[in-house]
Amino acid sequence: MFARRIGLFALLATTAAAFGTIPAPARAATNGFVPTFHGLTPARIVDTRPGCTACDPKGTFGSGPLHAGGHLDFHPLGDGGIPTTGVGSIVLNVTATNTTAPSFVTIYNNADPQPTASNLNFVGGQTVANMAIVSMEHGSSVRLYNNGGDADLVVDVLGWFPKGSAYAGLTPARLLETRPGLPTIDGQFQTGAPIGPGQPCNSASPAGPACPPTPARSP
Repeated sequence: MFARRIGLFALLATTAAAFGTIPAPARAATNGFVPTFHGLTPARIVDTRPGCTACDPKGTFGSGPLHAGGHLDFHPLGDGGIPTTGVGSIVLNVTATNTTAPSFVTIYNNADPQPTASNLNFVGGQTVANMAIVSMEHGSSVRLYNNGGDADLVVDVLGWFPKGSAYAGLTPARLLETRPGLPTIDGQFQTGAPIGPGQPCNSASPAGPACPPTPARSP
């Protein structure tokens, strides 16, 4: 129960940080609710494996696995119920499968520089899925990048945010990095050392408060 409460708090805190404060005129016009997110029936719009029979016909299919350092670009606007215009961000569920080596996958708008942050992390033989919100403010093409080995990638669309909504999508940026020699977006909080059990981490500033240790989970 304690772990569930921690997870719920993290979810609420993340949601509040993402959406921010809704302007008073917008709250008054809609009784406190702004119709920003448009949920869709999940639809498959990318599948690099052959023979997808339940996919959106406008999608990208059967191109084969992404090799190390490879990428796949696709144009999601107009696919799976996403409008062709007025879209600020799209909400995707991305899955890596048939993986052959430890790797990561990054999903981002192709008009933006490739971020250092990853969306999926896996080892060979794993099938891993994660949700990603991709900004469509700067271009209509989305890129999937695979760092190592081979991996088939599957993308399902879950919904979208319109331009000018309370949610503003950003290109993912790394704020903290404990591994040596790897960068953060602003050059800060590159500690170069892992955080051990029960050790503090100064997440707010170099002299900021220590992060509390993660509570033990019940099996």
